Amino acid sequence: MKKEQGEFYFTRKEEDRARRVARRNGLRVCKSRDRYYHGGNRGGLQLVEGNTVIAGVNFDCSPEGIIYFAEHHNR
Repeated sequence: MKKEQGEFYFTRKEEDRARRVARRNGLRVCKSRDRYYHGGNRGGLQLVEGNTVIAGVNFDCSPEGIIYFAEHHNR
């Protein structure tokens, strides 16, 4: 069942897959934990390398976006 995450609808399975792909490429995924969604927080995911945000600065990436950026990072 897809669950609303702010502006996004994705399942735990999709999120876990995005985390696995990111981990394989030396990156990590952060999920917005803010209770209220606002301009700087869209309720999605963020791809991070060290302290640098690669994608989803405002937590505005879906799991599909995370997978795409993780696979194409450093190519």
